Amino acid sequence: MIKRVKEIGAGCVIITNAASDLGKMQVRLALKAGITPICSVFEAEQILMLKAEIKGLDHVFSMADDFKEICLA
Repeated sequence: MIKRVKEIGAGCVIITNAASDLGKMQVRLALKAGITPICSVFEAEQILMLKAEIKGLDHVFSMADDFKEICLA
């Protein structure tokens, strides 16, 4: 995925289920490659956990809370 993002010249990538082990790995790889990860998690509580575990992560939203507000607006 990171290779493809670099090939197309994108500066960011969306990572769903970012609190999972696979998601965390993708986030770390993106940050290491200088690509901004935009992450979604299922529960709002996972936002703080993910940001505490992975330094440099700025863009995380919760599908349970934040996304509902966006869709219902």
